[in-house]
Order: sequence, then C-alpha cells, then structure tokens
Amino acid sequence: MEFARPIAFALLIVVAALLAIMVWAAKRKRTGQAAFASRGLWATIQPTLAPRRDRLRIAFVVSAAALLVMGIAGPRYGTVYEEVRRRGVDLVVALDVSKSMLAEDFAPNRLEKAKHQLESLLDRLQGDRIAIVPFAGEAHLLCPLTLDYSAAKLYLSILDSAAIPTPGTNIAAAITESIAAFEDVDRKHKVMLLLTDGESLQGDALEAARKAAEEGIAIHTIGIGSPDGVPIPITNSAGETEYKKDAAGNVILSKLDEETLESISRITGGTYYRSSYGEMELDWLIDELASMEKRDLKSQVMFRKKERFWPFAVAAFVLLTLEALLPDRPLRKSRKKNVAPESSVADAQKPEVDEQTTRREAS
Repeated sequence: MEFARPIAFALLIVVAALLAIMVWAAKRKRTGQAAFASRGLWATIQPTLAPRRDRLRIAFVVSAAALLVMGIAGPRYGTVYEEVRRRGVDLVVALDVSKSMLAEDFAPNRLEKAKHQLESLLDRLQGDRIAIVPFAGEAHLLCPLTLDYSAAKLYLSILDSAAIPTPGTNIAAAITESIAAFEDVDRKHKVMLLLTDGESLQGDALEAARKAAEEGIAIHTIGIGSPDGVPIPITNSAGETEYKKDAAGNVILSKLDEETLESISRITGGTYYRSSYGEMELDWLIDELASMEKRDLKSQVMFRKKERFWPFAVAAFVLLTLEALLPDRPLRKSRKKNVAPESSVADAQKPEVDEQTTRREAS
C-alpha cells in the first residue's frame, strides 16, 4: 500500500490532541464525582457518568478520526487493468548507460541528463507508444511498447550505469534490439530515438542503421556530451573517486562522436540533435513525431495502485454512528408489582374474627 498524499498524516497530531483532551476531560469528571459520591453510587444514580461508557465514546471518536486521516492521505492498493486505444506512432528509445555516460560535462553527468530528457519527452507524448532499450556492451529490452507512461517512468527511474553488466558501448546491438522491439506494423509508424555520447566501441553501428532503414525505421539521435572530451570518474576499491585511465596510465577523455550519430540519422532518414541545457531539441523532436502519419494503437495499461478512500470513510461513519447510538442509560428490567397472596389476606383477617367470637361468648 502507498499513499497519494502522505503529508496528510500530519493531521494525526490533531487526532492525538483530541485523544488527550477527551481523556483529560473524562478524568476531570471522575475526580469531581469522587468528591460527592463513590463510583458505584454514581453508576446507580446517574448511569451516563459510568467510566466504561466514557471509554467507549473516546475509542469510537478517536478511531473514526484516525480512519478519516488515512482516507485523506489517499491509500492506494490493488491492481486495475484497462485497455486504452489511441492514435499515434511506435517509439523505441535506446538509452546509453555505459561508463562513459558518467562523464560530467552535463550536471550531474551525461546519464542523468539523458534520463531527464527522456522523462521530459514522456511528459509531452500524446497517444504514442514507447519502449525503452538500455545498452552498454550489449542491449536489452527493459520496457516493451506501452501507452502507460507512468510505467515507463518507473522503469526509467531504476536505470543506472550498472544496469547492463557488460562493459563497452555497442550502438549496433542497441539498434538491433530496438528493431526487434517493434511489432509487425507499417513502416510509416515506426521511429527510434538514440540517446548516447556516440562512442561506439563494438559492432558496426552504420550497418545496423542500414538494416533499420530497410525496416522503415527512422532513427533520431541526440548526442549527450562535449566534442572536446572530459574524463570519466570511477570509484576505486578504497571508495575514492578517480578518473578512468588507459593501459599506459593516461586519463581517458570521453568525447561526443557527432559524426557517427549524424551518419546513423542520415542513413535512416532521421535527424541528429546535440543535447542542450534548454532542451530545444525536444521541441524539434516532438514536431517530427507530430508530422508522422498516425495509426490506431491499443495497449493494455496496468495501473498498479488505485486510490481507495471510501472503505476508510465508511468505517469512520460506522464508528461515529455507534457512538451516537450508544445509550445514555443501561437497559433495566421492569420491576414486578408485589401482590399479596390470598392466604396472607385470610391470615390478616383471622384476629378480627376471633375477637368478635370472644365478645359474643362474654355477653
């Protein structure tokens, strides 16, 4: 279970204050009662002042208040599936998570910059399905094509430089895996976005781009980094930060390879953009997607958590109703009227009869 508005739990302070006030008031009342009569006598002459009934009222009211606070906090649980139909294109995003993406020519580093750009893109998509393929020395499909942008963001949030254990940068593998991520749809509706610094150390990226072009896939590329090159920070065994070096002990500079990225986009009919702080490239990319021919898409969207306020509200209402219906006085059995038996009446009349008999004999 999670909560949509956890800050609402601050209201529990008010509930605690309510509990303290009600307990204090009950104790004060009992102290006043003790000055006039014993507890047992009060329970007899005025049952509404019985301590047990006070405790029940406090429990009902405070529990209801706590349940209302939980409801206001927006509890979410349960799984809901819904099939959504929209018009759009299929977009597969290949995201470079190799060690070179830890270079700090963007704050805090290239990888976080790329993730931020992808998250911004997700916020602006309308009706397009998206898939995510992280890659380093190899590539894997992390998030299949979906219209559930919240799920895509969740997948994106867990990505870091350790997501792909195989070292290196294999853009060819990223393109090949992205091609496989597309369904068998018309070539007019398939597009790929490559977020990387362009340093292709393995595979033939241009050959993979030609295969993508044969499938009708346009590859747009966004270059992350500086052409001048910056060192790559790494953490050594002592937990200290140092820079990656080659076999000769020289610090390696990671440079943005714009030439490779421009070639990939040119071969496939896409466009190359260099990443910027203002992220104007996202505006241009959105315009490119908007200009593409749309098709009807359907996707099963999973909303993992559904907000459920009403069970807590109903429970609070029931408790308040019980408190209101709590009787002020205990139910008592009706007393039976004492009726003197006939034998008793007869016995009571005997002395009078005997007295009359005695008077007659005396006369």
